[in-house]
Amino acid sequence: MVAKPDTTTTYTVVGYDQYQCYSDTVDVVVTVRPSPTVLLGDDREVTVGTTQPLQSAGSADIVRWQWSPAEYLSCTGCAAPVTAPRSSIEYVLKVYNQFNCEAADTIRINALCDKNIGISNAFSPKNHGNNDVFVIPAKGVSKVNFLRIFNRWGEI
Repeated sequence: MVAKPDTTTTYTVVGYDQYQCYSDTVDVVVTVRPSPTVLLGDDREVTVGTTQPLQSAGSADIVRWQWSPAEYLSCTGCAAPVTAPRSSIEYVLKVYNQFNCEAADTIRINALCDKNIGISNAFSPKNHGNNDVFVIPAKGVSKVNFLRIFNRWGEI
């Protein structure tokens, strides 16, 4: 038998021998401890590759934190790790108090590509040390589907 009371409860257990001649009685107290509380707040959007602190708010009785999954996190056993996600991810934080009672909350981090791409409007590939390389600096861009380069007269 498993007891799962909502409040601290005393149960009286009576045991008999197989012939019902002898009995014994004992009181068993099942103590219900308070669970901790934790709150991660609203889901967030971040630009791929930028850091985002994850701050948890919780009850004062928390003694242990466990974040999962561990991807992109600075730590998994602390109250406020930092993430730098390269893709969207959902984190679960489980917290425990001194009685090993548990609470959990979830937060989703949506990773967005940087829409503000700064592309140079001029370069001179003459290998003379000035503007020789054409670069598209953009965080989170892994593939360019289409690119055309024109000369100063508008020719491809």
